[in-house]
Amino acid sequence: MNYLQLAGYFFEYYTALQRQKKFIAQHLEPFINSYETELGYRLNKADRKKVLIYYPCFTVLGGADNFALLKNRSITPQENWRLTVVSAMSSLCDDLIDEENWNADQLLQLLDLKLDNLPISPKTNMILRLNEELHRQNPPSAAYEQQLRTAIEWQAASLQQLSPGISTGRIIEISREKNGNTSLMFASLMDEDWTEAEKAVIHYSGYLGQLVNDSYDVYKDVPAGVQTYIQRTKSIDEAETFFLAEWRKLVALIMQTNASTKNKDRLINRFACFHGYALVAFNQFRLIEQKRGKPVPWKEATRKELVIDMERWPTRLQLLKCIKKLSKYR
Repeated sequence: MNYLQLAGYFFEYYTALQRQKKFIAQHLEPFINSYETELGYRLNKADRKKVLIYYPCFTVLGGADNFALLKNRSITPQENWRLTVVSAMSSLCDDLIDEENWNADQLLQLLDLKLDNLPISPKTNMILRLNEELHRQNPPSAAYEQQLRTAIEWQAASLQQLSPGISTGRIIEISREKNGNTSLMFASLMDEDWTEAEKAVIHYSGYLGQLVNDSYDVYKDVPAGVQTYIQRTKSIDEAETFFLAEWRKLVALIMQTNASTKNKDRLINRFACFHGYALVAFNQFRLIEQKRGKPVPWKEATRKELVIDMERWPTRLQLLKCIKKLSKYR
């Protein structure tokens, strides 16, 4: 992929982002506003961004739009509606686990409407309203209901990463299955019969997305005591080598599908646009390593050292090189 082609992918993502924001403003935001009025509760600014921008935009642009390439089509408005509503619910469910100490059993009871012994809060009520609207307007498949339960169980398992004694292998397993099964859950909201090869791509792309997320969340994971794979490596080169090996596996899985050669190429390039961010993070962490030694003493690093500032033009230009590097793997 040359720079002209890369510019085309960025333009494609930009127009898709504007289209998805418009869709959210028309179809999701009015519901959220009405639920807030009904419940006498208003999401704070950060939560509104997660519910109305980050989760539903990434779910479609970074996930469903790419999955649809495996079938040589685009997502339909009905699929987009389901994806948008469920991504908003996912954001709120994550908050119940992270902020209100819910476990998997409690979340499953909530979705099964077994509410008697649950600690009901405004966010739980909002989840209930969204779930009711989801099933009233455009009910999802039985496959979604099953995959949802698997995703919730792995999301709750991620609390094990707060234990300093957790093994590196278990950290990687949780990272792989948590986001991998979440990606499969979103794929189940699409009207498709996915092949096993396609499911493998969807699952592994979610896993790679989690590895990228771990790189950008180091600044808050370290103070919170969350154990991630990057903190367990002996050097940043080792962390990058591990990431690139997992990227090669994703590329190999894409090549094993029945998608056209053109769509395989597009899919690899589109995923590279997201996963290239991890290489940018590794480059920044090398500066900490050079200053403080190996392995990086993460707890000694400052927030400024750990936060990846994508507003800086040198960082953005570096991203382009990293995306090109990933796109060359076949």
